[in-house]
Amino acid sequence: LEPARRRRALLSVLVEAHADVLCLQEVEPEVFEHLASGLEPLGYAGHYGQKRRGRPDGCATFVRTERFEAHHAKVLHYADGEGRGGDSGHVALMVTLGAADLSLGVANTHLRWDPPEVMEEDRWAIRQVAALVAAMAGDGGEWIVCGDFNVSPGDPALAHLERAGFADAHRSLSRWPTCCANGQGQTLDYLCHSSGLVAAPAQVADIRGVTLLPSPAHPSDHLPLCAQFAAAAR
Repeated sequence: LEPARRRRALLSVLVEAHADVLCLQEVEPEVFEHLASGLEPLGYAGHYGQKRRGRPDGCATFVRTERFEAHHAKVLHYADGEGRGGDSGHVALMVTLGAADLSLGVANTHLRWDPPEVMEEDRWAIRQVAALVAAMAGDGGEWIVCGDFNVSPGDPALAHLERAGFADAHRSLSRWPTCCANGQGQTLDYLCHSSGLVAAPAQVADIRGVTLLPSPAHPSDHLPLCAQFAAAAR
């Protein structure tokens, strides 16, 4: 748990992934600066979206500039506080990319957790997903949306994404835990895509029976989700 050790290990995991786009959540500004200092010399451009309401972290997206030209990055601050005494402060970091003839966007978000007893119409995650779908629909291109959604498979928040035309990139694989929270393996993280894309997902590491994360092999308590994407045949 020592911060400097974890930062070095996290940077190593990101470099070894050889991904064109890297999306992280719950990233403090000083961690973003550390990762940027290691990734920028390797050809990545970093973008950061800070949460509000005094929260210490945000979302970070790194784009390999040799592969994509990042046209625009914006932070969607969820206006989700109606009847809740104020907005949550959570955000989505939305980056549009130049990719041949394809208009492509990547939305990186960390949805706020709701206790199980909260009614569907009052849940933070439902409001945030609705706002994110509306923001992506206004762009008109293809989208990848990913992050820590803080919901289990089959949750109404995921159903809202599905109704908007998004599919879980890992739906064809065995559904294993994506994180270890309070000593329990849970599936809370997702990598989804719009209908104009097809995904070739990588299997998530199997941590069933593992109760200690972070670990030397996994410097976060959440596992990376990886997939290759291509334009769907017309």
